[in-house]
Amino acid sequence: MKTILAASILLFAAAPVADELHFAPEKGAKVQKTIRHETKLDSQSFSMEFDGEVVQPPGEMPKLSLSDESEFVFSEEFVASADGRALVVVREFDTIAGKVVQSFSMGEQSEDESKDKSSKLSGLSVKFTWDADKEEHAAAWASEEEGKQGDDELLEELAADTDLLAFLPAKGVAEDDTWEVEAKHLVGLFSPGGDLSIDTGEEEDDTEEDIDDQLDENMAGKVVCTYRGHKEISGAKVAVIEVAIEATTSGEVEGEDGRKRTMKVGWNMKGELHWHSAGQRLLGYEIEGDTDFEMATSAEIDAGGEQHSMRQTVSFKGSTKLSCKVE
Repeated sequence: MKTILAASILLFAAAPVADELHFAPEKGAKVQKTIRHETKLDSQSFSMEFDGEVVQPPGEMPKLSLSDESEFVFSEEFVASADGRALVVVREFDTIAGKVVQSFSMGEQSEDESKDKSSKLSGLSVKFTWDADKEEHAAAWASEEEGKQGDDELLEELAADTDLLAFLPAKGVAEDDTWEVEAKHLVGLFSPGGDLSIDTGEEEDDTEEDIDDQLDENMAGKVVCTYRGHKEISGAKVAVIEVAIEATTSGEVEGEDGRKRTMKVGWNMKGELHWHSAGQRLLGYEIEGDTDFEMATSAEIDAGGEQHSMRQTVSFKGSTKLSCKVE
């Protein structure tokens, strides 16, 4: 009996201790999050089909490049939290900005087009309150003062979570433990805070919103997280989660003129997510890697009274970098 008891104690002592990573910030805790996104793409190929047959376009093929940069600065107060979620959180949208630059060149000709990003949410504050019956957060303007509220449509597709809670393990983990995250949760990584009603100065039709919704809904692939233990960052004990992403998405819309536009995006990315062990909240992340993008336009055309189909496809390769710093 004594031998069995002693052996059991030794086995218990040798067992790895599981670390609990969960969301439970102190009541009234305030943080500021600076999130930056950067994507750079260059065209790789251009193809054309006529009635299903590949044709070679005459002359030199154009070269296209795209640079898309965004910066989001959010000041957040965790008014109350429980059961691994914020019950009440107030977010001020300090900064929503960025720039899209499209470059076109063919031979000696070149042209650049730059568009600045903005949002009517900038400078406003939103209060998210958990609705237990609907199992979702309700968004409302945090202030009732005149001039501190926007159009209620701005609230419709906002998301309360910017701490990437879906990336946390469902149970305690030991170093090198792995778990998978459903690809649908990548929307929270690529669109922090939900739909921020970003404007580039161009008038958008309903098809733009439709294809954005499809790109969110059709997210697929594999997201693997690996716990890498703790390290110290700026004097704070930080839990490190390694993130590996292989994901794709697509969308297709048809315009009023009958033209169909298809988009396909693929990512192969790696990085780290840092979790503040004492504060029990996100401390930051940096994830980057390769990006593939394909855009195709197809249409039915009338040529001399005969109907024909035409499809043009441009493929791009490049990189994406996503980062967040919480202070």
